[in-house]
Amino acid sequence: MGCTTCYQEPRWTIEWKDGKAASIDIDYNWVGRIDKDSITQVIRFVSAEDPAQTPILGTYTLKDRSFLFEPLIPFTRGMSYEVYAHDKKIGTFNIGFETGPLPVVKAIYPGVDTVPENLLKTYIEFSQPMSEGRSKDCISITNEKGDTLRDVFLDLQPELWSENRTVLTLWLDPGRIKRDLQPNLKLGTPLRANHKYKITVSARWPAAQGRSMEKDFSRTLVTTMRNETSPDPSQWKLVLPAAASVEPVWISFDKPLDHFLLGDALYIRHASGEWIKGKITAVNKDRGARFTPAQAWVAGNYNMVIASKLEDLCGNNINRPFDRDVTKTKTPSQQEYHTIPFTIK
Repeated sequence: MGCTTCYQEPRWTIEWKDGKAASIDIDYNWVGRIDKDSITQVIRFVSAEDPAQTPILGTYTLKDRSFLFEPLIPFTRGMSYEVYAHDKKIGTFNIGFETGPLPVVKAIYPGVDTVPENLLKTYIEFSQPMSEGRSKDCISITNEKGDTLRDVFLDLQPELWSENRTVLTLWLDPGRIKRDLQPNLKLGTPLRANHKYKITVSARWPAAQGRSMEKDFSRTLVTTMRNETSPDPSQWKLVLPAAASVEPVWISFDKPLDHFLLGDALYIRHASGEWIKGKITAVNKDRGARFTPAQAWVAGNYNMVIASKLEDLCGNNINRPFDRDVTKTKTPSQQEYHTIPFTIK
């Protein structure tokens, strides 16, 4: 833990851990000596923004000249807190913001500007870890008239964050996308073909460390008719490098694919069975990808290996469409992986 003296009073010290305001150390000279058994009845901490003055849960540790209060959830940057002793407010302290760059939205996916009306997922990528539980209040979608649409995204709790909390996955309501389900019959699809929609991320959304964005971020999407077919690797085109080079293999898809599934669904294997180390990067707004090898190519035969879980923008994976009529479509493939052979010369 590293400590910094409180901004207003020499009677307390905010203690920081892993970039969070983890506890506050308060001098007995300010509040008077308190015994261990009665401290929870004598002292309480509340948020200055809480009209109900609900005591903040936490633990107390008594020291020789002070006591330490460690809230169950770290104090939030940018907020003020009040300290009460014997039900009398004795002071207020603030948790300051960190310095450094403000959070920004790096991108909203899909990368393409025109999407099918049965779009299943969208992703929001931030420049730094964000606070959780804010998507419902800080993300909105409006039509070309400026009307805010309701119940477009599933209200999932907890939210679907990447491990480092920089990428949020938002699902459009599958019950409204799949035809013949009651939500679809009553409400229709969340998006309608041949319309324009704007997704807005509010600047009110704070990062995990408390700082909010400088301004709102918006992205406009235009919708087309439904897409009900699976991606077809037999239609993909490869541009191959020469042996002894470290140039990438370029792959062009038959349609845009899920940006964040690409990195975990495409591999290359030598005919001998050896997996080739390298990096997959989405290109051309997710209409293609490149595989850059970690070492120079060796002449020979290879296979592009594609996990069947790879999806397009509408949840159609390599084996089966997301929304299919089981009475009219053939039985889906059960292959876990599909391959495209190629030769490096």
